[in-house]
Amino acid sequence: LSEDHWLRPTIVNERGYYHVAYRRMAEAEVFSQRWLARYRSKFGRKHPYSIMLMHHLATALLYQSKYEEAREVYEEALALQEEVLGQDHPSRIKMMAEYSWYFRFTGKFEEAEKIITEAFSTAQKVLGVTHPDTRKISSWVSGMYERVDRRPKRLAFLHQVLNDDPGNPHAREHLA
Repeated sequence: LSEDHWLRPTIVNERGYYHVAYRRMAEAEVFSQRWLARYRSKFGRKHPYSIMLMHHLATALLYQSKYEEAREVYEEALALQEEVLGQDHPSRIKMMAEYSWYFRFTGKFEEAEKIITEAFSTAQKVLGVTHPDTRKISSWVSGMYERVDRRPKRLAFLHQVLNDDPGNPHAREHLA
């Protein structure tokens, strides 16, 4: 496809996601940086395609233990998303939840908990309790509590999730 083909951004997004999903983080970093530079020059830094690539870049940096670089990219992307799409946009909610991983990886669990539970609460309100992204974020909250050995808090959280969403597969599995 040519650089100007209408499908190019979708293909670039999928390829960036592919690198991240298959934990090819060094490749994801190089790929995201290259296309981010192109998209910023073509569309501007506030364009959703540019922000999407920042998201891939931040994730790639995070999983390579480049924590401060990841934090800077996440914070810029979140600020741009809030400005362009609004605070409660589904893309921003998901990125906010993923940003909490920076705090988990750097041992700042209270901050991680604050951010991810805020993302979860917003997802419930905006997307609904049965939305796949809300369910995914609920599993991340549960996993965070498990990893920091907060079993009572995790169990209370899972019971509340199951009360709000009886069909939540993660909560059902972990409370069975």
